[in-house]
Amino acid sequence: MVTEIIWKELQKTVTVVNEIDDVGSLDEKAEYEAWKLRELKRTKRDKEREKKKSKTLNEDVT
Repeated sequence: MVTEIIWKELQKTVTVVNEIDDVGSLDEKAEYEAWKLRELKRTKRDKEREKKKSKTLNEDVT
């Protein structure tokens, strides 16, 4: 009984995964711009984390 329920849920998950569109956007320029924006946000986030970490370390030393 439990095995059947788990199996049915697993089949639903597999169906959803198979329906994901991984072909890419037809608009390569827009896709590139979106990637560039994500990279800029990631870089900014990483710099802010490093700055916060450095500030915390400096506070601990003094």
